[in-house]
Amino acid sequence: MKIPQNILRLLTRFKSASNGTSAVEFALIFPVLLIVYFGLVEISSGLEAKRKVENTANLTGMLVAQATTVNDAYINNVFEASQMAFEPLNPTPLQVVVTSVVRVFENGNWVNKVDWSESYGSGASARAVDSVFDPPENILGDNRGIIVTEVNYTYSRILSTNTFSDYFPNTITFSKTYWAHPRYVVSIPFE
Repeated sequence: MKIPQNILRLLTRFKSASNGTSAVEFALIFPVLLIVYFGLVEISSGLEAKRKVENTANLTGMLVAQATTVNDAYINNVFEASQMAFEPLNPTPLQVVVTSVVRVFENGNWVNKVDWSESYGSGASARAVDSVFDPPENILGDNRGIIVTEVNYTYSRILSTNTFSDYFPNTITFSKTYWAHPRYVVSIPFE
């Protein structure tokens, strides 16, 4: 491996300095470089967690939307795939809720109701069946269904210390909601 000339000159100058200025400069700059380095590690880890939340929501929604029917075994496989998609991050704080919403005509009005809902993860709770659920306007047609995937992840900083907790929170919650129309059927039943 060839070392660039400017680095070689710098190293030679550092080695030949006898009055200690280089050592003092290094001692002054080193803590700043360490803070920048660890800050970049924290930022990149947080961005990776955010990206994983978005990918997990998309993956989960698409896997369910491709089915013609779902059951406990299929949903458990989808949740396992969601957990695997989250690696190498810790999947323990991951919460996923998959809900099928159907637009039905009831009492003279069109109403969006929960057909079925399943959840994964500690603290995640499925939505109540037959409860009203309002998706964004014009996303759901009459007598049609849609799959709603909600993913939450509580990211804990790698360097969680109380030193900077006044300025930077030790945990950040990332959330993503993904909407997917069923691919092959009008709505996906749960058997």
